[in-house]
Amino acid sequence: GDPNAAYGAFPLLLIFLYVYSWTISNKILRYSLVLLFNFFLIYSGFGIIAGIITITILLLDVYQNRRFKQKGLALPIVSFSISVISLGSFFVDYRFYAAIDCFSFPHKPLWDYLFYIVLMFANFIGLKGFTATSLIGGFFIVLTLFFILIKNIRQILNKGIFDEKLSLAIVVFISYSFFFAAAAAVGRVCSGVELAQRSRYMTYLIPAFLALYFQILKLGRTKIGVIGLSLFIVMIIFTEFQVLSKNEVDISDNVLGKKYWKSCYLQYEDVAYCNKKANFEIFPRPDEIKYRLEYLKEEKLNLFSGQ
Repeated sequence: GDPNAAYGAFPLLLIFLYVYSWTISNKILRYSLVLLFNFFLIYSGFGIIAGIITITILLLDVYQNRRFKQKGLALPIVSFSISVISLGSFFVDYRFYAAIDCFSFPHKPLWDYLFYIVLMFANFIGLKGFTATSLIGGFFIVLTLFFILIKNIRQILNKGIFDEKLSLAIVVFISYSFFFAAAAAVGRVCSGVELAQRSRYMTYLIPAFLALYFQILKLGRTKIGVIGLSLFIVMIIFTEFQVLSKNEVDISDNVLGKKYWKSCYLQYEDVAYCNKKANFEIFPRPDEIKYRLEYLKEEKLNLFSGQ
């Protein structure tokens, strides 16, 4: 319900730029951009997963350079070292903070982690609720993506990273979404597996479904390829109709709630009172939002821009 570019849009943009950088032919430019976007992703917080992926790919790059006795081993080694330093630097003076009070690890029962991940992917294709349909559909998507991931990893190992650039893109995209889903499950499963279907998670599953699309394109105009593309199109259309029909009420209520809350705050400037009067919370911790609202008022921004 809240527009937050730092939460989703920018990390998503960075992961696309990061993957594109791996496909550049010029070696110096390729490694430079990969390391640059990797660093940005790590420090975005939500892209820290890329740090692990980069180290893994560069380690494989070094291994394959030695295995196939290719020249120019120095660049992959230097890049690998920089990637390790980049990820390590993030944890200097790092303090772990659980965002919710119920957090514990490991959570019991353990299969709740799997349910949480499966329901996230089910939600992406419009299967709502903790139901048998959602679990079966989500599990089918996760299993399909896992199979595609393994298949493309094998192709990279057999033919080389830069001879299979599309496979590399597919592996990075799926790995990124899988790692994020797993991290979300670990951090939030204690609040209930049903909450896996929050819209905030969907942005980070886009790479996995783009990878699915790329895999279908790799099949070409074969019978399987045509069937796969047809099913993919049907899935997208079904998802759109599901999202529109099931989220329309929530979207409308959210818009009206914000408008009512804004009108109240402009009149009384009391966060707690307006939360109660509008029956709508603009932020879960009223004491933490007050200074931000004061800043917006001083600078005549956001809800104060018309004054």
